[in-house]
Amino acid sequence: MTDNRGWQPRHDDPLFILAMDHRASFGKTLFNVKDDNPSPDQVAAMKSAKRMIFGGLRAALPAVTYGRAGVLVDERYGQDVIDAVKAGGDVSGGGQPVVLAVPVEASGHDWFTTEWGDQWLEHVEAIRPDYAKILVRDNPDFDPTEREQQFARLAQIEAVA
Repeated sequence: MTDNRGWQPRHDDPLFILAMDHRASFGKTLFNVKDDNPSPDQVAAMKSAKRMIFGGLRAALPAVTYGRAGVLVDERYGQDVIDAVKAGGDVSGGGQPVVLAVPVEASGHDWFTTEWGDQWLEHVEAIRPDYAKILVRDNPDFDPTEREQQFARLAQIEAVA
């Protein structure tokens, strides 16, 4: 795999990321998953859908004439995509390697919490993505105590980043 580390997007070399890291909402809205507890058949269908979406990115790569293409994908249903990006490097057959990003936050939570609990860093280190992403919901009108707790959890992530 060609390593993207050290490369940073610039105004003249932008990064276009296909975000497909949806987990709870993906299952609920498209696969009728109840309480984020999919059946084995639903898991298989969601994994297949993520592979199909990535196939669309691969097909579109030749049209990316400047900048770099990337994918933001989760381990839970997108491990096959992660493996393909890591194994293929340049999955387009002639251009830049696909940039890999993975989410750190748990899906479907109102307040920031890590997907893998205290083992989140081990997951990131095992995957070695180009970027790790955290989605944070915040509003000054939110409960001050909950906001402070969320900021403290974010500071723990920042301390090791």
